Amino acid sequence: MNEPVRGPAHAAPEDHAAPEDHAAGVSRRSVLLGGAFVLAAAGGGVAVGALRPVASPDKPTGRPPVELVAALTAENVLLAAIDSTTGGSPAVRVALRQVRADHLAHRTALQAAVDSYPEPAVSTSPSGTGAVAALTVSGLRSAEQQAAARAGTRAGRLRGREAALLASIAASEATHAVLFG
Repeated sequence: MNEPVRGPAHAAPEDHAAPEDHAAGVSRRSVLLGGAFVLAAAGGGVAVGALRPVASPDKPTGRPPVELVAALTAENVLLAAIDSTTGGSPAVRVALRQVRADHLAHRTALQAAVDSYPEPAVSTSPSGTGAVAALTVSGLRSAEQQAAARAGTRAGRLRGREAALLASIAASEATHAVLFG
C-alpha cells in the first residue's frame, strides 16, 4: 500500500534529477557543441590554407639537391633488391609485401620532391646496375639498416621539408630492419 503513485505509461517522467545531474547533461552538451565548433574552425583554417597561393620563396629553385636525388636512386636499388627476393617463410613474405609498399611510397614522395624543382636533376644512378641478387632475411635486415643510416645522414645535410622527408624515410627503414630481425 505504500507504493508510489505512477502516471500512465505514455506520460513523460517527471524531472526529479538533482541539480548536479542536470548540470552534467548541459556540460556534456556544451562539450559536444564546443568540440563541433573547434572541428569546424579547424576545417575552415585548413580550407583557407589550401586555397591560399603558395609564396614564391617556398618554391624550390635550380636543381634538386644531390642528396635528394641520391636518396631516390637508393630507393630504386632497394626496391630492385626486394623484388628479387622471394622471402622464404610466409611471415617473411608478408613483411616483404608491406616493406615493398612502404618503399614504393618513399619513391613516390622522393620523386615528387625531385620533380618540384624547375631544373632537371643531375643523375646519380649507376650506369650499369645489372641484375640484383636476392637477399636472405639477414641481408634484408642489413640492407634496411644501411638504408636507414644513409637516409639519416642525407637528412642531416638538407634543410626544410627535404630533411623532414628523409628523416621520416630513415625512421621507416629502421622499423623495416626490426621486421627482419
